Amino acid sequence: MKMKIGFSIGENKKENAENIVNAIAPQIVAEEPVRSVVTVRFENGKEYPYYNDEFNLNVGDVVFVDGKLAGQPGRVTEVTTKFKVSLDFYKRVIAKLNLEIHGDFNNFKCMMISENSNLSFEQVSAWFIPPREEEEEFFIGEGYELPIDNFTNCSDIDEDEYDEAVELFFCEGVKFISVKNGVGKAIVKSNKYHIVDFTIENGMIKNLYCDCISPHFCKHLLAVCIALRMMNDMSIINMENDFIAISKNMFYNAVSYNSDKITV
Repeated sequence: MKMKIGFSIGENKKENAENIVNAIAPQIVAEEPVRSVVTVRFENGKEYPYYNDEFNLNVGDVVFVDGKLAGQPGRVTEVTTKFKVSLDFYKRVIAKLNLEIHGDFNNFKCMMISENSNLSFEQVSAWFIPPREEEEEFFIGEGYELPIDNFTNCSDIDEDEYDEAVELFFCEGVKFISVKNGVGKAIVKSNKYHIVDFTIENGMIKNLYCDCISPHFCKHLLAVCIALRMMNDMSIINMENDFIAISKNMFYNAVSYNSDKITV
């Protein structure tokens, strides 16, 4: 069943944001897995069949699969429950993406920001990073930190790295930021997706870590800090509150998967 999500864009009462999008919450229904063979279309336009025994899939659902196209989301274009297949020849559907969005969103720069959205880091990270059989293990030392409103006194920042981070932010490389109870996580993409961890406390961004191979204050960390500083400087969000920020393209892509019609 296709779901409709209505939108209205009007004048934003916050001085520096452009507008507000109100997404109507869709009804969420628990579902049991239904065995099926589904056809999945990928971004290159090609379609392939896959076996599914973990989800209740319908035309329009977005999924991850295993095999050669692992890591590339695809859209289900056909579903049949009448089949006899051998798994020697069929790969599996391994994840069904939850693209449901609701909440009040401020349109700011290249991101959509909300203090009451249903989106969580766990939900959104699944849009970008397919599930793994084993979790990667990390060992951490001391994290970086800097004042949220002043980067000039941070000796760890390299000027060239900073310039790359600014470009990364404005090219929508910062895909998602989530802050809850002062603890933040972000998804940043340059050549691949990276997870940035941080905390916000008394005007400071602390415990900054990135899972990339660079041991330095990398452009992924900086891009997230730039996003937080801009939101703070322009009073778009109160950094003491819980909030999420999602790249504009990803927001509208997710919405388009769930709606027949968008009214602006």
